[in-house]
Amino acid sequence: MSRSARVSGLAAFFVLLLVGLWSQTDTRKLSATSFGKVPVGEGAIYDLLRELGLPVARSFAPLERLPAEATVWWIEPSGVGSSPDELEAAFQKLGGRRPDEPSALAGERLAGWIESGGSAVVLLPRSTGDAPALTLAGVELPARRPLGAPAAKGDAPEAGPGAHPRRPASGKEQRSLVEGGLVPVPRTLLLPRPTVFVADAAHAGDFAVIARLEGQPFVLERRIGKGRLVVAADARFVWNDWLDRADSALLAFDLVRRYGTPWIDEHEHGITTPRSAVSYLVRSPALAFFVGLALLVLTIAWRGAADPPRRVAERDPGAPTLESYVDSLAGLYAATGDHPRVLERSREVAARRLRRGFGMPPDTPMERLLERLARRRRLAREGLSVFAEGANVRTATELERAIVVLDRFVEEALS
Repeated sequence: MSRSARVSGLAAFFVLLLVGLWSQTDTRKLSATSFGKVPVGEGAIYDLLRELGLPVARSFAPLERLPAEATVWWIEPSGVGSSPDELEAAFQKLGGRRPDEPSALAGERLAGWIESGGSAVVLLPRSTGDAPALTLAGVELPARRPLGAPAAKGDAPEAGPGAHPRRPASGKEQRSLVEGGLVPVPRTLLLPRPTVFVADAAHAGDFAVIARLEGQPFVLERRIGKGRLVVAADARFVWNDWLDRADSALLAFDLVRRYGTPWIDEHEHGITTPRSAVSYLVRSPALAFFVGLALLVLTIAWRGAADPPRRVAERDPGAPTLESYVDSLAGLYAATGDHPRVLERSREVAARRLRRGFGMPPDTPMERLLERLARRRRLAREGLSVFAEGANVRTATELERAIVVLDRFVEEALS
């Protein structure tokens, strides 16, 4: 594999990584859900409960998979009591169910879950006019209308209760007092034309009014088996845009205090968990990164398989002996063919041996060494001459004879 190909592969990996990091965005932050950071989202109430140390969580499971005896909040669930046109509008805005798929909250599945001990807290969308009766868990809810609006028979509602008109209502905000068993002290809400239940219908049903807004039913509760169905007429007090106004956050916490820390449902908004890790990865922003990583691993594996492994056979003969060292050095000297230089090196070695044998410093001049040797009259003159002046050696035989004379001279001088 050429160097340019390796560089190109590495560059492609980092390009895929950057594309995956920069091109993917989390669109849920722009939705009207508990992920939403926009004014009509409910991300603030989720973050608030987490900051308070409560084990709040999101639920992406259908009704049949909800844990028993849990508290689940459905905040403006898609399709509750809506017409097909309103369902289509909700689908286009939130990516929820298709119009031909009715909400599961209206039928017996929700009632069965509540009967087993669950607490269902449903916060309904606002209504800008008289809203028709809704059905939740097989129970018909009281009608709703904006606070202070007179009842008008035959008037069509300006926005259906399930159409998710997730935009601030027109009109001036009005302060409204919330009282009842839900709140320990009266709370104040600041909402434009808040929606309430019709008083006569609420009294006629089997619901208990646990919170009133300016004297009108606002939050209802009904026992179903071991659990409870709780319905709020207007969910806007938990929107990001209104949660920090007046006592909206305190009213939301009153629901938590009474019914427990909630799971906030997102399944009704069309947000579900994938069924496998592969399907999640295919839809996740990390897909490009893992594709690039896989390509890099495959490239490295292919590169390793393409090159044969190196095999180095080494033999360790052990530490060399003095004899082998001398033999190898003699071979090097012999290979040079410079006989006079070899003789000079032999004379230097002989001088070092004599200095060491006489106990003289290593840097003792040659003249002092010769004076010491001259005092010894019994030394062979031929050896002293070779040591002091050298010899004229032209062949290997002459060199060998001169070295033998030199070695005998040193042995004689040191004896």
